[in-house]
Amino acid sequence: MKKVMTSDYTFDLIAGARYISIDVDVSLSADGPFPPSLPGRDFAQSAELWDAVVGFKGSYNINEQWYIPYHFDIGAGDSDLTWQALAGVGYRYGWGDVLLAYRHMSYDQGDLGLVQDLEFSGPAIAVNFRF
Repeated sequence: MKKVMTSDYTFDLIAGARYISIDVDVSLSADGPFPPSLPGRDFAQSAELWDAVVGFKGSYNINEQWYIPYHFDIGAGDSDLTWQALAGVGYRYGWGDVLLAYRHMSYDQGDLGLVQDLEFSGPAIAVNFRF
């Protein structure tokens, strides 16, 4: 969409879609010391969520090798609200980059959906190759 680039930083406005498919399978059974055993039950439910998202991404150059990448987007659609944020540190080599980052992603589908509140968080290691 819109890109701003200087020798110190890059900044991009972004728009797109986020998709997630979730399948939940649950089996319940009860066994005890008294016969007969209770019959088991199986439950299955799935959800496919499409959400439009807008946000920004970019990086800040500390020097020629080291940089700080960032990303944030927010959206809605099948979800009441979804968002993600990422920040980290990267190092440039002649062949590509190595990146260490932390990412958080959140889905809120409200009280009536299969995915009422779902969050992912954690570190990420990435290698980008340049050709």
